[in-house]
Formats: sequence, structure tokens, C-alpha cells
Amino acid sequence: MNNKIMNRALISPFASITFISVAVTGLLLTFHIKTGGIKILHEWIGYAFVLAGLIHLAINWKPFLAYLGKRIGIIAIALGVTLSFTLFYAGGVSGSAQKPNPMMSLLDTNKNGAIDAHEISSADAALKKLDKNLDGVITADELMSKQAKPSRPAR
Repeated sequence: MNNKIMNRALISPFASITFISVAVTGLLLTFHIKTGGIKILHEWIGYAFVLAGLIHLAINWKPFLAYLGKRIGIIAIALGVTLSFTLFYAGGVSGSAQKPNPMMSLLDTNKNGAIDAHEISSADAALKKLDKNLDGVITADELMSKQAKPSRPAR
């Protein structure tokens, strides 16, 4: 093939480099390392990897079809498709659960999804529970903290 993009000598290294980049950034994201532009890099290199994979598939179309004619090829494709759909739907179920609003969780004492008049009148006491160090101020750290409220020091 005369087309430089459709050349195995170019597309194979490109596919390999994009694969390694997506694998490394994916592992970093798995361990919640999101410094700099890791997530954006992962997404954009992922697009390049898909493009490289499609070009690689086009270059190797005849060998790919021959591979599909073998039993192992059919099993590999079936497992890949099954795994993809399984992970897609499993991720959708766990990813769709919305995190509860901490203020709603604190003030909605009867857990009916609304803050009624009684709960509003009790809001002062509920908010005081957030003041973990009992200094009369609720900081962002105290809002995010899950620790139990310390007992008042003896006077």
C-alpha cells in the first residue's frame, strides 16, 4: 500500500504507543491518581487508540477474517463482546447511584426525601452536631468528616 497512514510500519508502533499510554493512565485512574491532566490524557489517547485499532483492522482485514473462520477466533470475539457488555451494564448500575446530599441526610430525620416544618425547627440542633471540635464554627473539614462528635470536656 502506498498510503503512508495505511502502512504497518507506522500504524503498529502508533497502536502500541497509544495502547501503553491508555493502559498506564487507566491504571493511574484505577488507583485514583488524578494529578495534572491524567483523565483528559486518558480520554484523548483512548480516542487515538481506537483510531489506531480501526486502521490496524483495515490493514489486516484478510487475516482478521481468516482468524474469525477458526473456532478460537469466534470464542475470542464472543468473550470480548460478552465482557464489554457485562462491564458496560455493571458500570452503569453502580455509577448511576447518586451520592446523597449530606445536608439533606442530616436535616431529613424521617428520611422521606423532604425537610418538613418540624425538621426545619430542629435544624439548629442538627447543625450543631456537625461542629466536631465544638468551637461554634462548622468548617469544610467538619462537613466532610464522618467521625463521631467528641464529648464535651468536663469543666
